[in-house]
Amino acid sequence: MLLRSALWLVFVVALGEALQIHTSRQPPLAYLLLSVSLGCALLATLVPLQRLAPARAIAVRGERPLLLLALAGLLLQLWALATAQPSWSIKPGHSVFAVLVLGVLTCALLAALGIAERDPLGRARLPLFLAVHLALGLYVVHATPDPWIDVYQYHLESFKELLAGRSPYGHLTTNIYRGYPFPFMAPELLTPDGAFVKVGFPYPPLQLLLTLPAHLIAGDYRYVQAIAFSVSGLLMALARPGRMAAIAAALFLLTPRLFFMLEGSWTEPTVVLFLSLTLFCAARAPRLLPWALGGLFGIKQYAIVLAPLAAFLLPEGERTPRATVRLLAKAFAIAAAITLPFFLWSPRGFLADVLLMQMRQPFRLDSLSFMALWHLRGIVTLPSWTCFVLLGALLLAARLFAERDARGFAGATALAFGFFFATGKQAFVNYYVFALASGAWALALSAPRNAATTAQFPQTVNQGA
Repeated sequence: MLLRSALWLVFVVALGEALQIHTSRQPPLAYLLLSVSLGCALLATLVPLQRLAPARAIAVRGERPLLLLALAGLLLQLWALATAQPSWSIKPGHSVFAVLVLGVLTCALLAALGIAERDPLGRARLPLFLAVHLALGLYVVHATPDPWIDVYQYHLESFKELLAGRSPYGHLTTNIYRGYPFPFMAPELLTPDGAFVKVGFPYPPLQLLLTLPAHLIAGDYRYVQAIAFSVSGLLMALARPGRMAAIAAALFLLTPRLFFMLEGSWTEPTVVLFLSLTLFCAARAPRLLPWALGGLFGIKQYAIVLAPLAAFLLPEGERTPRATVRLLAKAFAIAAAITLPFFLWSPRGFLADVLLMQMRQPFRLDSLSFMALWHLRGIVTLPSWTCFVLLGALLLAARLFAERDARGFAGATALAFGFFFATGKQAFVNYYVFALASGAWALALSAPRNAATTAQFPQTVNQGA
């Protein structure tokens, strides 16, 4: 229904803008936008909107108000990017900010053509959009080498360990923040002289295996991440071909801080890729669903909590307890086949890096988190386990009240992880991108199910996918 689609559209744009304007000074507008996005996710996921009068009123007016809202969202994203201060540490002779503005303007124009009633480019528009977006991502990686961030250092030194025949877990990593006054690391994670971090690779091994080829071939593993973002948008646009899916993909791929994510080398692009593969398979290729879901479980520590919602991914008519158990068994087996050998290689190092490191991380007062804001304002200091209780409660509520389909899975993921990060001890742009992508997927899957049939695909794309 259109009201639910409008809520997810506002969620994506508001959360993207909150990430764009947030700084360590904790501007109130960032929290207002975060609150708006979380409120939209709550309404769209748990409230039976079809029973409300406003939903009927919006339906009578047709799709035009939603398309105008999407156009306004695109313009807001463009303005946010054009007025932002560039933060790139770039190669001499490269003007990343100028290239980025020009490229994003081109993408936004292509996206706006899809919103129009008549699309002069037809089915060529989506490939053009994605080609420009991918070229921008690859250029950003090329023009911003050696980012000053610990995630990049973890990857580089773990690549060396793995290629030398040693476990990527349990070794020491150079502390690039040594001497920096801000406490990025908990004291117990550092060697006595502060020169090294007692962490090898703090992510599951699938992340390392996926990015290793780009490191060996192109000299920078972030090229895989640039491809992952663009492919995620492609899957989003094709899951239910039509205007809503294309709008969702455009809004996600034009999120103002997305290219900053590529420079920063965070791991979320590949997490979003497996989320996208999972939801695409649920919508279009259910036979491949166990492989995609297994990859999602194996790419990031927190993805495993989505297991209770797995039944939502199954085709209608097959959402039985037996089918759900079978799906989860296959997915867990795939994730274990990738992860278990690395655990057995260095059990202590694996547990210390992948699990305990996150528990030992300090409370970051520069987070986009209500926990940090309330502590700074002297309102209340929440215990660190609050976010986990809230995550479990929202997943349970979603299990009971959300739509039992792939859109319900995407919406519940956006809702639960949006609140999880917003009440956590650390929460930055890379954290929220997972929730933002989930909300974009909920919007993409708003199109009628019959819009995704093979017979309708060429015609629907030609009309403005």
